[in-house]
Amino acid sequence: MDSLKGFFVSLCATFIVVGTLYSCSTYVQNLSNLSWLGNLISFGTGAVYFAGIYLIATPRTSKNMWSTWFPLVLGTFITLYGTFNNNNPTTYFPLILNLLMLGSWFLYTYWATDFSGRNKTVLQVGKKIPLVSFKHPDGSSVSIETFFGAPAIFLFYRGNWCPFCMAQMKELAKEY
Repeated sequence: MDSLKGFFVSLCATFIVVGTLYSCSTYVQNLSNLSWLGNLISFGTGAVYFAGIYLIATPRTSKNMWSTWFPLVLGTFITLYGTFNNNNPTTYFPLILNLLMLGSWFLYTYWATDFSGRNKTVLQVGKKIPLVSFKHPDGSSVSIETFFGAPAIFLFYRGNWCPFCMAQMKELAKEY
């Protein structure tokens, strides 16, 4: 399930960037079309969020990310208004895109970034770490037993592509 979440996050971020660029270019071509303004606000909220976590060291976010929901829902209401209260023939494409954005953001917030279902009994404070071994870059292996008897910190993180992981590493480096 975690690999599906990783795929979804990548797909969601791509959808948001493409949606922001498309909404911006479409709105600029017709500044009186409120549907595309609403889309630009909704997609732009997601784009600013993702840009922010990569450009500003952000070790964690709030569980519900409330600060993103207000502009996102505002954009959806503007898109709804622009879709159904205009003098032009109604096109539902901006509304469909906006609802997909809203659904994607909901899944990102409450499913893709939720790890509450993981087994938390394996690693707990005060409990012995499971016996595992790791490989050095040169191929040789080292057992975790090598570190027993001395204080040690083991860092498990996704990689340097993960902005949250990198920010948390900086926090740990300052601490120790």
